[in-house]
Amino acid sequence: LTMVDALGFGPTETRVLPDGNVSGIARFDGTLRRMHGLFDVALSTIRLGPALLPASRIQVEMLPETMPVTYEGKSRCEHRLVKAAYQPAEGGVVHAADEAATYQLRRGTLFGGQVLVDDLIFTRGDRPMLREGTLRLAKLDLGALANLVSGIAYSTNAPIGSASGELRLEEMPLDNPALGEARLRIDEFTLARDGTKLQIGKVEQELALTADSLKIPSLPITVTLPSSLAATVTVTGRIEDLSTVPRLDLLASLLPIDLARFTNRLPFVTRAAGIVSGSLHLDGPYFLPSLTGEVGLKRGLLRFSGREFPLDDIAVRLLVRNNEIEIKEATARAGGSGQLSLTGHLPLRGLELAEVNATLTASNLTLPVSEGVKATANALLNISYQPVSSATTSTIGGSVSGATALPQVTGTVALTNFTYARPIAFRVDLEQLTGKTRTLVDTYDPRNDFVSFDVSLLSPRPLRVVNNLIDTSLDVSPPGLRLIGTNQRFGARGTLRLEPASKLFIQGHDFRVRDGRIDFDNATRVTPRLDVTAETEVRRYASSASSSTGSASADAGSSAGSVWRIRMHATGDTDAPIVQFSSDPPLSQDDIVLLLQLGITRAELDRGLATSLAQTVSLEALSALTGFDQALRKTVPIIDDFRLGSQYSSRSGRPEPTVSVGKRITDDLRATVTTGLSDNRELRSNIQWKLQKGLSVQGSYDNVNDISNSTTGNIGADLRWRLEFE
Repeated sequence: LTMVDALGFGPTETRVLPDGNVSGIARFDGTLRRMHGLFDVALSTIRLGPALLPASRIQVEMLPETMPVTYEGKSRCEHRLVKAAYQPAEGGVVHAADEAATYQLRRGTLFGGQVLVDDLIFTRGDRPMLREGTLRLAKLDLGALANLVSGIAYSTNAPIGSASGELRLEEMPLDNPALGEARLRIDEFTLARDGTKLQIGKVEQELALTADSLKIPSLPITVTLPSSLAATVTVTGRIEDLSTVPRLDLLASLLPIDLARFTNRLPFVTRAAGIVSGSLHLDGPYFLPSLTGEVGLKRGLLRFSGREFPLDDIAVRLLVRNNEIEIKEATARAGGSGQLSLTGHLPLRGLELAEVNATLTASNLTLPVSEGVKATANALLNISYQPVSSATTSTIGGSVSGATALPQVTGTVALTNFTYARPIAFRVDLEQLTGKTRTLVDTYDPRNDFVSFDVSLLSPRPLRVVNNLIDTSLDVSPPGLRLIGTNQRFGARGTLRLEPASKLFIQGHDFRVRDGRIDFDNATRVTPRLDVTAETEVRRYASSASSSTGSASADAGSSAGSVWRIRMHATGDTDAPIVQFSSDPPLSQDDIVLLLQLGITRAELDRGLATSLAQTVSLEALSALTGFDQALRKTVPIIDDFRLGSQYSSRSGRPEPTVSVGKRITDDLRATVTTGLSDNRELRSNIQWKLQKGLSVQGSYDNVNDISNSTTGNIGADLRWRLEFE
């Protein structure tokens, strides 16, 4: 184990020692002072931790001559032995021992033929040494030998590999092999651990160990990552002062890599292109080398799966000098017309990053939010990272010392255009009036955080939300909307205000927003809190049919011909808002909800309309459960709003099933048509045209009142002028 100790494989108390048996036959002749011996030595299978090395057999001859181990004048070893703290004696002679017995390993087969020994001389004395021999390696099991290293044996991620080649020894002190003279030819070398594989093919030139230094020829090393990404680096140079403080003088050149070859191996990428190349030079002591060089990417292209966010014309140029990586150039065309640019400095501590400071600039960037959401933005973001264990990591509501810091993103994002057109499912029912909330289960694990951010979201223009539920513009109140947290747990702080001319489309009724705001004040979740007040008119016409029926029907008809002004106030979280209604003339909460949903009140419901009500409610519920209305909107894209519902019929005096179809023709023009599904076929339609802010024209048509037996129906128009004041 002398060489094992010299190579520093770990503390003896934690190292796995070889376990096996040695047997042999010896023959001696000569005198006691000049003894000659022949040994035939057999080694059993050797256990190294969980690994086994096959049996070995060696023939050794003990020579009768002893060799004086002295080095005089300018011999090859004098320089190295003096460095190894051997003090010269008088006359400049260095004495390692007066005499040392000499053994010659004539032939040997180690580990089942993995190592072949040919005429290797071993000198035993105060300084054991190997001389003038050859070792041929044939698929030497590096995984088994790795168990000699402390902490490797019995680990779940033990390395595997093999080596083939030839090692020619001129001399090598076993207690300090770095001072030896040797030549190594590599035919094949493979070592893999944790899915990462390092491989060296056949190398024509030899590695030379001489004069306390290792000369490395052009050595192609291929590294394959667990994702199957592979790169080949050619290493050449020298390592000086191996026995004391090794100094590096190495040049590593990255062979050009075509990213198109890795399209199917990159996660979340459907297509890639570009050429990556570069070179690095390491110079200085091994524990703190100086790094210089350049790495670049030209003609880059990326396409991501599930995201319409193409990156084209990617160009990257990294300069490494003065122990710092400078992002000299990193640009790309994003989303078709957007531009991305990254600049920064990454100081190095040896071969490790000391910190990261970078700035990301984006202009006219189309964000790939989701279908139905369009957003264009400019951004100025700072990226910082200090990978030290003693860093203080900023957290929500305080700081944690002694934890590993996360990369942090800060800065501003300015939305130049934002439109939300995705349909929103929203229904008003009696359960919402109770303000029920959902139970949330927090599965947050801090170990899965990989980035933290604190970004301000600004918008010089109002955010547009136009869909089946709402038509509004949202003003981002200064100083903007602040997004803060990590990739797993993040929240928002700030306020969005609804413009007073906004509209809500609920249960086929247009609610005009009088006042509204959305507040964000949760640093761990995005939980908008509503405070919205809106009004609508519910107008019902009486028909002649209702006046000619009995007294009960007459009462129903008289109540049917009415106008209610309904006021809605929604507050609380959007997950479970509390919705309160009031009306003029006054109605109870239940009456208002029934009036919005079915077009009747509780009193009318109690007058024997339960059967027809059940039919219409069942139809409405079936539409909601099957998603028929959403499927139709996707199939027929010209329809913005489709709803199966119910409405009170003044002809029959009961609620009847209806179909409502809506279309937003332009931002200022909207049309809606509602028709009954019963034999009466009542038809109602209206079109609203916003002329300017506060002024609109609303036209309506229906065939409800047929007192004059007109085939044309009823046509009406309203001119609405809204005055705003505080």
